Amino acid sequence: MIYKNLIKDFAIIFLSILIAIILALTGAINTLLSLTKGITMIASFIAGIFYVSIFTTAPALVLIIGLAKTNSLLLIATCSSLGALIGDIIIFKFIKDDFSQDLSEAISHSRIKKMLIILKNGPFRRLFGFLGTLVIVSPLPDELGLFLMGASKMEDYISMPLFFILNFFGILALTYAFKY
Repeated sequence: MIYKNLIKDFAIIFLSILIAIILALTGAINTLLSLTKGITMIASFIAGIFYVSIFTTAPALVLIIGLAKTNSLLLIATCSSLGALIGDIIIFKFIKDDFSQDLSEAISHSRIKKMLIILKNGPFRRLFGFLGTLVIVSPLPDELGLFLMGASKMEDYISMPLFFILNFFGILALTYAFKY
C-alpha cells in the first residue's frame, strides 16, 4: 500500500514539474501574468500558498518569478510570503499533530524507538529546528523543513513569524536572482 502511495506522489510531483516547464516554454505564463494585471497582490498571495508544497512548488515558483519581473520585488516577496505562511500553517498543523502522532505509533514497537527518543531530546531537538529553517528558506518544498521543525516541538508563537520571515527572504532572493 505504501509503495502505491509513493508512486502516486511521485507521479503528481513529475506532473507538477512538467506543467511548470510547459508554462514557461509555451508562453502561457505570460498570458497568465497579463490576466493578473491589477490583482498582482492576490495572484502573488495565491502563488505563495502553493509555493510551499512539494506537489505545487514548481508552477508556483514560475508564477512568482514571472510576477516579480514586472513588479516590485518587495511587494511580490511580501504577498507570496503571506500566502506561504498560510500554506505552511496548514502543513505544519498536519505534520505536528497528526503525522507525528501516526509516525510515533507506527514505530512504537520497533527497535529504533530508543534512538528516536534520544534524537527528540536535548541538542538534537535544536538541530532539527535549525535544519528545518534551512529547508524553509531554500527553494525546496517546505514539508521536510516543517517536519523537522515539528520534531523540534517549536512553539506556534515562534514558528509562525519565523515561517513568514524565512519564506520572505527565500522568495526575495529567488526573485532577485531571476529578475537581474
